[in-house]
Amino acid sequence: MQISMGAAALNIIPDRNWNLKDPEQKKRKVAELHRIVEVSRRRHLPIIVGTEMNAPGQRFVDDFDAPELAPLAPAFLEGAWILHAHTVLQRLAGMGYVSAWAEDHLPDRAARNAFFSGLGERLPAGLVRLDTPLSAASSPEDVCTALLG
Repeated sequence: MQISMGAAALNIIPDRNWNLKDPEQKKRKVAELHRIVEVSRRRHLPIIVGTEMNAPGQRFVDDFDAPELAPLAPAFLEGAWILHAHTVLQRLAGMGYVSAWAEDHLPDRAARNAFFSGLGERLPAGLVRLDTPLSAASSPEDVCTALLG
């Protein structure tokens, strides 16, 4: 995680780290998965997860209810909500997670995560009106009002 080089999130493929036949390898990889998630949380790096779906036998959807992943599910969901809000705001007005707007209005990464996660959790899935009036002058509160009412 080279934050100093511009890394803004961590991508994880959970199935590789817990769904293993060898018990020793599984134990080691699960411990490392939990460690990297904790490091990412401390550094306020959103975590984006998903399957590869490029090998026979890969799950279509990760099992966040699995005992090995259940404690990590809140961090994984937060990352999904951040990505959802990022995608909507970037598409609407170039105001995504790493935009100049986000840097200006939410320079603290913890505050940025809280904003994007909270917005992403409340934004309905599907299309958002493309004529929503947003600009670089819009405050985070203006954004929430415009998108959520």
